[in-house]
Amino acid sequence: RMHHNICRRRTLVAIGTHDLDTLAPPFTYEARRPEDIKFRPLGEDREFTAPELMVHYDKDTKMNKFTPIIRNEERYPVLYDSQGRVLSLPPIINGHHSRMGPDIKNILIECTATDLTKANIVLNTLVAMFSGYCAKPFTVEPVTVQYPSGPSHPKLAGQAISYPDLSDGTLHADVGYVQRGVGLPPEELPPAKMVELLDRMMLPTKHLPEQNVLAVTVPITRSDILHACDVMEDVAIAYSINKIPRVVPFVKSHGGQQPLNALQELMRHELAAAGYTETLCFALCSHEEAFAAMQLKDDGKTAVTIGNPKTTDFELCRTSLVPGLLKTAASNRKLALPWKYFEVSDIVLQDPSADVGAKNERRVSAVCMLPGTSGFEQIHGLVDRIMVTQGLARQAGTLTPGATDVGPGQYSFLLSEHPSFFPGRQAQVFVNTLTPAGKPNGTRPAGHFGMVHPDVLKAFDLPFPASALEIDLEVFCDI
Repeated sequence: RMHHNICRRRTLVAIGTHDLDTLAPPFTYEARRPEDIKFRPLGEDREFTAPELMVHYDKDTKMNKFTPIIRNEERYPVLYDSQGRVLSLPPIINGHHSRMGPDIKNILIECTATDLTKANIVLNTLVAMFSGYCAKPFTVEPVTVQYPSGPSHPKLAGQAISYPDLSDGTLHADVGYVQRGVGLPPEELPPAKMVELLDRMMLPTKHLPEQNVLAVTVPITRSDILHACDVMEDVAIAYSINKIPRVVPFVKSHGGQQPLNALQELMRHELAAAGYTETLCFALCSHEEAFAAMQLKDDGKTAVTIGNPKTTDFELCRTSLVPGLLKTAASNRKLALPWKYFEVSDIVLQDPSADVGAKNERRVSAVCMLPGTSGFEQIHGLVDRIMVTQGLARQAGTLTPGATDVGPGQYSFLLSEHPSFFPGRQAQVFVNTLTPAGKPNGTRPAGHFGMVHPDVLKAFDLPFPASALEIDLEVFCDI
């Protein structure tokens, strides 16, 4: 079952076992063109070239899961002995020549991998299990692997390393941490008891009283022990989980909805009550939809792009909700007007200050198309409604480019020049929200609204004038 779990269906590690007495070392691991590889696979009665074998296994429900791993590569990995006999074509199949039989005396275990850590874990596990049946139990003969110089193995180039590495690992776990994690007081779970319990779990342990820590020796068969929490878990299992008393927490608390999620639900209900239909669009979109279709230029510092997209429809994470709504409207052109759609969801923007280099922003967006009008008044009214739900009042007048200050607890508009909207029929929204204590947060931009530019409508193949809004919900939450 290792091929299915830790090996991830052979995509990370492929395992091969062979009758060593039928082979002639040294062995070479090569990358050859498929048509140059010819051998008799395990369980077959004739020889195949690698391309023929791929076609043959397409009809095999057990093997056709693995052929896509290397099928489209220019070269296939193959393992040879010194006489040119094929041991295996990883990760597909072993060769017939070195098959294991009932009279086998010496076993060669080979693990080929794209993940060296996983390969070591798999090899050590197999060696530990197989060696228990040796004439002299738990003996193994190591193999020296000579890595070639060059870029194929940048970390191991030119090195000769012996495998397997059967050295034990060491892990330290604080005694107090284990006692708190298990939920038992020191008098019921002293360090001596922990040592006894961990020995029972095949983890030889010593107590170091100077630091009050447990020094745990991790054998090769316990690759699941990675952290002190794993030691604590094994102590609890050996003690018996059912014997650990259940206690009432010292602090009673109640779960609650995140403020941003609560605001999202409020927006969904408000826009639905206003007669808009909710949509749920893909979080990924094409570069064309995000920029050229919206009359925007890609500065390379806004959108998070997909490294190797399989389709041009999903090239980057969306930077706005409006393209998805316009695309939805275009897909429902057969419906009678009016068309009123909205979405409350996340967009993704680059953020060098974030640990992953990007951030999510929760936004609300709406598109309105009415018969005989652009729907600008409807969208304007929807913006006012959103602000009223947040307890904001409209500031008298409009803002000017030199004066964008908004009074506490108020909002206002500034004539904008967003390329996606029609000139003179668009505005940027500014808000000055209040903290729960009543203090102003300061003037901040919250979004845009206006008539959609005719060139944008043409790019989405929409025959009617439309208006849209997009508001950042996070300006209303202190997050």
